Amino acid sequence: MKKLLLILILLSLYHTETSPIVFNLSKPILLNHTMRKVPKSEIYTVFAYCPCAKCCGRKTGITASGTVATEGRTVASDLPFGTKVHIEGIGRRVVEDRGVSGKVIDLYCDSHSDALKFGRKELKVKINHR
Repeated sequence: MKKLLLILILLSLYHTETSPIVFNLSKPILLNHTMRKVPKSEIYTVFAYCPCAKCCGRKTGITASGTVATEGRTVASDLPFGTKVHIEGIGRRVVEDRGVSGKVIDLYCDSHSDALKFGRKELKVKINHR
């Protein structure tokens, strides 16, 4: 709706006396729900990390955003904090930590052995910007 109003305002700024703009607003205007920006899948390198000093340099379990890192929720990325991502074969996660940059996501695990088992994978990731 905001886009429509912006278009109407811009059009009204550029009309002239010889070419008036007429809008028929007697019928309701329906916006297609598909007009929203649909997240597309991109290939990311996905690693895993745990709260140990080897993986993080310290052992606090507190993320860069100030939350407690939680398996099944927390990932590290250079995307804005709170960004929701859907990682192929893993599920939905939230960016709460830092430590990587570019097309890389670091998946939080509770144990070091689970992080090592995960290794490195190239996976499709959908980014749901707020």
